[in-house]
Amino acid sequence: MVKIYTGNHVDHIGVSDIIELIRGAGKKAGIDIETCSQLSKGVFILIDEFSSVYELRKLIKQKKNKSLKYILVSTEFETNQFCGRSFNQFENLGLFRSIIIKILGRILFWTPKPLRGIPILRRVIAFGAALFFNPIFWLSTDAHSNETRNLVSNLKRQIYMKARRRGYEIFKNFVDLRFKTHPLIDNCEYAETLLPALENFERHHRNNIKVSGTETSHRIKACNEFRERLKNKSMNFNFDYDGVIQFDITNEKEAFDFAYQPAQSMNWLKSNPVKIWRDLYFYRALPIIDQKFDDHPIEKIGILKEDFFNQTIDFKLISQQIDDYRKISKSENTKIFNKIKTLENLCSPNT
Repeated sequence: MVKIYTGNHVDHIGVSDIIELIRGAGKKAGIDIETCSQLSKGVFILIDEFSSVYELRKLIKQKKNKSLKYILVSTEFETNQFCGRSFNQFENLGLFRSIIIKILGRILFWTPKPLRGIPILRRVIAFGAALFFNPIFWLSTDAHSNETRNLVSNLKRQIYMKARRRGYEIFKNFVDLRFKTHPLIDNCEYAETLLPALENFERHHRNNIKVSGTETSHRIKACNEFRERLKNKSMNFNFDYDGVIQFDITNEKEAFDFAYQPAQSMNWLKSNPVKIWRDLYFYRALPIIDQKFDDHPIEKIGILKEDFFNQTIDFKLISQQIDDYRKISKSENTKIFNKIKTLENLCSPNT
């Protein structure tokens, strides 16, 4: 049986969408996929989190000892500029900051996950942040608190992505199959793209809008502008935003009409198919996006922000686009799951 291995993730919240996406696509292809935290025998799907060298070595060792088959799911954009190999690094951080991130990323890679929460490591990261953000980092006034929190959060994410990419490059050498969640994740021609599977879509009429994504300074600015435009145009929508963006875990799936999806940063010039699928799948909410990049078939379903405010939305066309996308995703995903079935047959005791 094919299973999604989650033992390499400390917190499953961050990968719950990817797990649901894979299982949903697999179900439509006739494969029931379970999750597990232990490696026994068979075929295992691993989502790209290999930021600890100790876990990485363990995974490689078990693959050899137990003759396991590994499938790698690539979910982050490979970048190799500015500060070297990392994920999602689309802006120039400067030479000094890049060097510090590289050093701290290496330290994190060699730090066991159980030790990462200890105060000493947090102080190292805080000290690194202080080097960049002094004197803002040391100010504790309300005017600077949100800015400081976002700056430190960005630094920690950049350090983590640096360590994660380091392990990812090693692990790629030991996989039997790869697929990715976006065509532009990398330049690998043989890694096919898994397209999120959609059910029949029915609109709700609740006049409400949610915010999609984790909090960043760019998203806060975008949401403030979005809220102001709603007010200036006297549009009768309840915008579920109060100046703070809380990541929703989807335990309670409230329905929304729309979901505003600002990019993580102004330099993020790619679509976010997982986010578009997430809001359609869990909340029955049509995604509102700032711009389109024509780099993924599900992006066509998204509504441009200007079209939303101008009220030039063609819901009949959107319905047709959803139907067209469902056919495309079924066809493309069949290719991937046929390869997975082949791997599964190789592990069968009867073959």
